[in-house]
Amino acid sequence: MTTPSTSSIPGSPQSATSLLDLYYLEMRSALLETAAGFDRIRRAPGGEEALDDPRIRALSDACAILADGGAGQTRRILERLSAEAE
Repeated sequence: MTTPSTSSIPGSPQSATSLLDLYYLEMRSALLETAAGFDRIRRAPGGEEALDDPRIRALSDACAILADGGAGQTRRILERLSAEAE
């Protein structure tokens, strides 16, 4: 039996594969729930107009940050969502 390699994240005692195994289903669920929320809003009366709401735009921007694969995603998403709350 081989020992899993450690993550390249300083201070992380688990490998990237171990972290993926641990968090995949939770992350998948959160993404599906977010997509379902967008779908419910879009289908509701006035849904297309609601898509122009600044909160929806902030959530859409957060999804784009996830998709861009850049560094500091958590910080960037938090900053985007916090800016909307002000």
